[in-house]
Amino acid sequence: MEVYGEVARENVAVAAEAVDAAQLAEAAEVQPGRRASLWRDAGRRLLRNKLAVAGLIGVCVLVFLAVFADVISPYPYDYQDFLHINEEPSWQFPLGTDLVGRDMLSRVIYGARVSLSVSLLSQIVILCIAVPLGALAGYRGGWVDMLVMRMVDVFYAIPSLLLAILIMSMLGRGIENLFIALIVTGWLTLTRLTRAQVLTLRDKEYVKAARTAGAGPLRIIVRHILPNALTPIVVAVTFGIPQLIFAEAALSFIGIGVNPPMPSWGQMVGEHQQYLRSSWWLAVFPTAAIALTMLSFTFLGDGIRDALDPRMND
Repeated sequence: MEVYGEVARENVAVAAEAVDAAQLAEAAEVQPGRRASLWRDAGRRLLRNKLAVAGLIGVCVLVFLAVFADVISPYPYDYQDFLHINEEPSWQFPLGTDLVGRDMLSRVIYGARVSLSVSLLSQIVILCIAVPLGALAGYRGGWVDMLVMRMVDVFYAIPSLLLAILIMSMLGRGIENLFIALIVTGWLTLTRLTRAQVLTLRDKEYVKAARTAGAGPLRIIVRHILPNALTPIVVAVTFGIPQLIFAEAALSFIGIGVNPPMPSWGQMVGEHQQYLRSSWWLAVFPTAAIALTMLSFTFLGDGIRDALDPRMND
């Protein structure tokens, strides 16, 4: 009788632990109201950061120029006015004209469309590739982790710019091939970051509780791990966009980016760098556009990182 009593008590204890685990797993899930409150508080902290607001304004201006380039630009980007060739900035041409009579202001505006579309679309594809790979490698471990990380190490062994140059040399110039080159060289850092975050979180108590309650790996990753790893991923994406813009400008600078006459800031700087002393406006204004864009995204990324930091207090 005593043996049966002990077995019954053990069964009751196991059942109680399972109930507690299920309750803990449910409590670990971020409630919609709480999640909204966290993002609302982060938004307030972001708006109090003056540099972040300045960066946000700069990014919004860049997006506005890229979307409405056809309406804003005074001329088409390939329009040539042979009566005004290589003219200095004036009221008619605020940023001057290039060596074949094209308006530099129009080309800089259209260059914003090229840079932003290439960087944003590439970053979206990189996000869709890197986050699932990193999460899978970090959660499963074993041979899956080894396979993914060895593949990352192989790509890391080749300098990213050199790899992009090799890809563009094989595929040829063009915006589609530029997408491929930037995606192939841009998914590594975000994959390693996601894996590191998942490795840190997969042994937390709420993850163990969810596993004990019968949650599958996909549900655990999507509902419990990734929401808690979102902050560094968002910050990495914010900083990844200007890096892709700079990479596109570098490839266009050396002449293997977009196809002429489609304008690119890096292409304009590369074509006109030799005329810097005689026709300074041809290279200075595209360079300033690249610098301001990088600065805006950097300020915004720093502000988002500080706003999402849980140690920041109101």
